[in-house]
Amino acid sequence: MERAVSVLWVDENVEIHQIYETLLSAIGVETFAMATCAEDAVWLASSRPFDLVIIDGSLFGDAVLSLARRVKSGGGLSQAARIAIVGDDEAGHGAVAAGVIDAVLARPVTARALRDEVVSAARRPRTA
Repeated sequence: MERAVSVLWVDENVEIHQIYETLLSAIGVETFAMATCAEDAVWLASSRPFDLVIIDGSLFGDAVLSLARRVKSGGGLSQAARIAIVGDDEAGHGAVAAGVIDAVLARPVTARALRDEVVSAARRPRTA
């Protein structure tokens, strides 16, 4: 990877955080922060910028869509790529079409697909 990447993962399932933290560390993620809800994610982002925000699509609803919009508009997340992990492609692609999410990963997420998204985030210029 060209440079270290910082990732904010938003998912209410704490066990999933632990699994993905191990995987992301192995592929060169510099910082891995976990949030179990949109409000925690915004609070974490107020302390540092992130390159990539991964949002569990099962949390889709007003709070998560609001988070994705806040990610896009400011704070430590304004330059972050926004990825949704979804079981239903339609919900995720609707968020992409609305400009709220940049990309969608369908469940089950493969290590390769996750790595590709992290590498893509690493290639983006860091502005903050």
